[in-house]
Amino acid sequence: MKNLLNSLFKGNDTSYIKKLTEKGEVYTIRGGNKSFFSALIAYFFTEIQKNFIVVLPDELFADTFFNDVKSFIEKKEDIKLLPSPEIFLKDEDRISPVMFERVSVFTEIASGEKPFLLIAQPLSILKKIPSMDAFKKRCIYCNTGDNIRRDKFISSLLDYGYEQTDVVEEPGDFARRGYIVDVFPLDREFPVRVEFSGNYIKSIRRFEVASQVSFEKINKFKIIPLNERFVGEEETYITEDIKNVRVFIIEPERFYNSRLFGEIKKAGYFSEDVFDTLIKKAVILEDKMSSDRKCEVFYFNVLPVSERFNLTEPFKWIPFSQEKIFIFSDNVSQETRLKDILKERDIDISAIKFFQGGISSGFFFPQAGITILSNDELFGRYRVRRYTGRHYAETIPVKSYSEIKEGDYVVHYNEGIGIFKGMKLLDTGDIREEFAVIEYERGDRLYVPLNQIPLIHKYIGTGKPKVSTLGGKGWIKIREKVRESIRDIAADLYQLYITRKRERGFVFMPDEEFQKIFDSSFIYTETEDQQKAIDEVKKDMMSDIIMDRIVCGDSGYGKTEVALRAACKAVISGKQVAVLVPTTVLALQHFLTFKERFADFPVRVEMLSRVITPLEQKEVLEELREGKIDIVIGTHRLLQEDVRFNNIGLLIIDEEQRFGVIHKEKIKREFKNIDVLTLTATPIPRTLYMALSGILDISVIETPPQGRLSVITYVGRYNEKLVREAIIRELERKGQVFYLHNRIYDIEKVRDKILNMLPFAPAVEIAHGRMNPGTLASIMKRFSAGEIDILVATSIVESGIDVPRANTLIVDNAHTFGLADLYQLRGRVGRYKWRAYAYFFYPDPSCLSKEAKERLSAIQQLNKPGSGYKIALKDLEIRGAGNILGRQQHGFIQQVGFELYCMFWKEIMGEIRKERGVEHFKIKKIPVIPYEYIQSPAIRLYLYRRIAEIKDKKDIYGLVEEMKDRFGPPPEEWVGLLNNINGYQ
Repeated sequence: MKNLLNSLFKGNDTSYIKKLTEKGEVYTIRGGNKSFFSALIAYFFTEIQKNFIVVLPDELFADTFFNDVKSFIEKKEDIKLLPSPEIFLKDEDRISPVMFERVSVFTEIASGEKPFLLIAQPLSILKKIPSMDAFKKRCIYCNTGDNIRRDKFISSLLDYGYEQTDVVEEPGDFARRGYIVDVFPLDREFPVRVEFSGNYIKSIRRFEVASQVSFEKINKFKIIPLNERFVGEEETYITEDIKNVRVFIIEPERFYNSRLFGEIKKAGYFSEDVFDTLIKKAVILEDKMSSDRKCEVFYFNVLPVSERFNLTEPFKWIPFSQEKIFIFSDNVSQETRLKDILKERDIDISAIKFFQGGISSGFFFPQAGITILSNDELFGRYRVRRYTGRHYAETIPVKSYSEIKEGDYVVHYNEGIGIFKGMKLLDTGDIREEFAVIEYERGDRLYVPLNQIPLIHKYIGTGKPKVSTLGGKGWIKIREKVRESIRDIAADLYQLYITRKRERGFVFMPDEEFQKIFDSSFIYTETEDQQKAIDEVKKDMMSDIIMDRIVCGDSGYGKTEVALRAACKAVISGKQVAVLVPTTVLALQHFLTFKERFADFPVRVEMLSRVITPLEQKEVLEELREGKIDIVIGTHRLLQEDVRFNNIGLLIIDEEQRFGVIHKEKIKREFKNIDVLTLTATPIPRTLYMALSGILDISVIETPPQGRLSVITYVGRYNEKLVREAIIRELERKGQVFYLHNRIYDIEKVRDKILNMLPFAPAVEIAHGRMNPGTLASIMKRFSAGEIDILVATSIVESGIDVPRANTLIVDNAHTFGLADLYQLRGRVGRYKWRAYAYFFYPDPSCLSKEAKERLSAIQQLNKPGSGYKIALKDLEIRGAGNILGRQQHGFIQQVGFELYCMFWKEIMGEIRKERGVEHFKIKKIPVIPYEYIQSPAIRLYLYRRIAEIKDKKDIYGLVEEMKDRFGPPPEEWVGLLNNINGYQ
């Protein structure tokens, strides 16, 4: 890469470089574009041993520049991206991911010894912060063998904003148990377990959130504060605090002239003089901006390349004589595909140099006779790139919902629904035994001995259940009625399941060259879960069993790419594909996505929905029957009688929870004996318990794409000032806004209110389901293309809309939406790198029901990527669920709770399959866990359940090892009791 930079800039007039080393010398550079300026800054940075701060006018420009400059510098770790603080959200108590990212950058700079290149925006650097020394002092470096007092370590965690919990589950949590401290730093994929021995660190281990079991020893890690507010510390500007630094400002007038600058000036965020002073000391890089600075100007004659190079229609490849061409591609597969196309066009590629990396725009630099090209630009792909920074793995398996805390409703198999009141030690004869305490109607209490702990289950159902009467017969009648009803349903369902499994289906072709090229054209790296889902789907398709698989994963986790790979396999095997979606808007979105992904391949993609004219629909239907269309994407229109396929082999259903039972029955009838792939973001209850019962083939994508950030979620009373500030901030970073108003009759008034609120008149449009289909399609296309700033819409945009630049969501009357709906709406933003914001407003606290308060509280708390399962289970608690076929709301789950309901399903399915049940050791006596070893009632109950569920000696040893890992060495007398196999029979 250094050779490329030298070829660009060495040998020309380099006096501007010399001036950078001279203290106080400033000048202006003009005549470049974004990618040229990033190459120039990269060259400066590699030539001069100084710290660089590059200030861009807005977030979009900063992010683009950051990705560009990474392509020109080999040591990526030297490049830092500093986000701007959230100046309009004033909740000082919450842990802000943005603030933590800022602290992380500051501590890396403070602790580093090598020069750095910091990419920032004006707001990023014009906020005063503590000194770099203060950040350095507040880093806790933990190394195995270090002398450090455990109480001092815990005190530092509390001072730094970490929250103490019983079990570490979220970034920012820590838990202490004896000599063990678990902590989840925000910049780590997994939490760490620090084991102390006296005043030194004995070991450090990474562990999984779901199992709480460690899996890898590490030698060291670093803990940094969660925010940049240090009590008692003097604050300064980063540009004044860092030594040996040169500041570059690109197009400063864009920031000066922005509406955001005017808003923050009015708010008194900083003085205009501060930025003026900075400009006088900085090197200014401008494209076509004017400046009245009195300084030397260096001009570069950089020219665009799109008029000479284009690989789409009309094809252009017009190089100059002796011109050197360099092409950047995202990955090796893209590069290989590009080379093949150039060869097909008889272009000599031996004189072209290829590089890995992504630049936003190509350029021709006549002074050096060099042209830089971007693979995306050559093919007309202008994608938003993800910042491949920190990401957090979400490890919440489908079955991890059984934790019971004090005050929770529980179900005792024999006694019914009560309230868990914790654990209690009681004297029974000559010994002390521990019991789980459950409170029933009239305050009656049941003391459950430890060997009966497996009879207790957490209650998940509709709201507040009716507490049972202890010793009454009513519960037994309810329980057996539910069991018999499940038995009737299960028998029918299992017969359908077995019949389908016995039928033989079409065997699709294995992966060959076409499929491999298509797969490799995906410009992002697949997550491990995503690749596993792809492999499972392909394996199903290549077998003779008819596929019926569901892929669960949060919005933006890559489910569509799984569907695309499956569609490709079907097409190359000579089969047609139908993609069924619930709304016209989602159909349009998928149509555009599939068209783009198959643009370089001989695959015909068409759409069938009400946005297509009757004449166009007639043509599509005719060509579908003739087999001229490979993939058709449509709404319920695909289920109508006049739709006939020539040779269909695969049905893809997206957002399955949005289809009613009648439609699902029609789907089964119309698409019998073909492979079915179902996609869903928030699993509906029956999907969850079908998965838990082993009835459904399911692939779960739990890991967010690299760089996926949580959405900053605000829930509160409607505030017009906050709405205005949120919209201005989004528009100034060249983003777009979803404004959700779910009432059609006054939606135009909402649009007019926004226009009055924002006198600079951005492009505001309306979208709802009663609009003319052609008009609606046009609006959605324009919004996707970035031609509309604010879309005021009903919940028609709830599902599947993927607009990378739309990263602010405003929902009024949020209390009227269901929890899953709120989650789906929030999934419309935050799908790419840029920090996204979701505002859920309600008109007045007095209008909120108890259930609405619970929903709004849940959506604010569950805001991490990957919260879909938690949302689904929380939804069960708030609104309950119907039976497994979804035809009626039988109330079974409300009566016995979700967990016991699932247990009945497993038992009954086992009986129907004639499977032998698992035989457990019959435990005479479970040893009491000393309170000085573990105090938390929830954890004690969990461990007692683990002991009671032991199947063999291997489980005993495994449990002892888990306890050593999580809580430190168990007391000897307790281990002796547990390992006394004579205690079991």
